[in-house]
Amino acid sequence: MAVDPTVLACGKTRNHLATGGIKVGQLVYDDGTRLVAAAASAATTAAMYVVTDGHAVSTDERVTVAKWAIFEDADLAYTVAGLIYLSETAGAFTQTRPTTVDALKQVVGRALSATRYEISVKDPYEQPIDGIFVGGLLATAGPIQLDSGDFIGMSLKAAADAVNFTARVPANAVALISAHMMWCIETAIQTGTTYTVDVSAAHHSDVHDAVSDGITATDWGAATTADDIVETDISAAFNATGVIEPDKILGIAIAKAAEAAIGEDPIVLGVRLVFRCV
Repeated sequence: MAVDPTVLACGKTRNHLATGGIKVGQLVYDDGTRLVAAAASAATTAAMYVVTDGHAVSTDERVTVAKWAIFEDADLAYTVAGLIYLSETAGAFTQTRPTTVDALKQVVGRALSATRYEISVKDPYEQPIDGIFVGGLLATAGPIQLDSGDFIGMSLKAAADAVNFTARVPANAVALISAHMMWCIETAIQTGTTYTVDVSAAHHSDVHDAVSDGITATDWGAATTADDIVETDISAAFNATGVIEPDKILGIAIAKAAEAAIGEDPIVLGVRLVFRCV
């Protein structure tokens, strides 16, 4: 930018300490101490505000920020009504969707004319994603109807039987909030019947298991009542660095590791992941 853009309108503002170099028109995030230039290169640097007044020439000078503002910048030549994204360049934005595979794709506004644009930074929100069932590695045919009812899932009858799901991390996700598997069983289950969860994560052209995590043998649930629908937290299977990144494709395998008694055959119904998105 040759000169700072002109602020035509803005929403509720706040005044905050900033790092050196922060100025009007830049996108920033709060690192807990001061405002820092936002960038799409990492989920931890997602935009939280746009600067509407001030110029922090040095660190710990103050600037004014807002969630929403309209700017005019004669140096621009935007496509009218086109989306505006947080750029991988610190503090900047662009009408070109970031192309780096693990870059955050955060929409921060739209062009109102070739030189006028609106910045509207959303608050983070929850985005649930259901895993897509892709099959199972089963010693015995798997689909089972629970108690003549409406729930049908894959029954894990033998040790090492597994059911598999695929999911994709949203392109604007900054974190995983939770992951759960839904399951049921036709007979009460006891301590000693265990499961494992294995997760692999890859971007386009990555080796399929270059990044992985999982949960070692864990009880399905002591004395779980027959025919109940159960939701079990499996978030710990996704904790390894690099598993949750924007646009990552996830392979999820849920397996029966051991059984305490014959007939304790969990029926896996599905997987749900909840992401924090911007």
